[in-house]
Amino acid sequence: MWISILLLALLATGIVVSFKRKSKFLFALLLLVLPLLLVNNLIFNVGATMGERLIYLSSFGFCLLLIMGFEVLINQTRWKQLWTIAILAPVMLVFAIKTWSRNPDWKNNTTLYQSDIKKYPGSAFLNGNLLAIYGELAEEPGRAAQRQQLLDTAAYYGYQALQWHPEYNVALLNMGKVMAARNKMTAWLIF
Repeated sequence: MWISILLLALLATGIVVSFKRKSKFLFALLLLVLPLLLVNNLIFNVGATMGERLIYLSSFGFCLLLIMGFEVLINQTRWKQLWTIAILAPVMLVFAIKTWSRNPDWKNNTTLYQSDIKKYPGSAFLNGNLLAIYGELAEEPGRAAQRQQLLDTAAYYGYQALQWHPEYNVALLNMGKVMAARNKMTAWLIF
């Protein structure tokens, strides 16, 4: 948390300096910092997992700063131009590949959370989201054949969420719904 606060303080300092110098970097810095302040949970809890969708606008500010910095460096001597390209080209390639590989995860909420739970299996919030998603899928019309399997999957994620955060109210509520749908309320009440 302190690293985040320090980073935000450095960015705020950059904004003040850019404002005083009437720098063209000011807009990009504001675009980077202001949306990030709304979703970083330092000022208030937004009640959502931190994901790409919440920092989309900030990432645009970051890219704008990167391009402006690249422009400054590329207008230097030929030697600096070559070094700039040699350093930035691999970085851009790595991030392009990362973006390309992450695109299928965004098909829907299920694929997004399934992908993220592989990276963060101990996240009560992600497990709770999957509990809710599979519980809702089990209740959709036309899924009668899959209903029991979907409810079992939902219950699995519910147990995982409650293992990590036993007082997670949303998971408790959704787990109650799933257990009622599975006709296992007695087992749930003992849990």
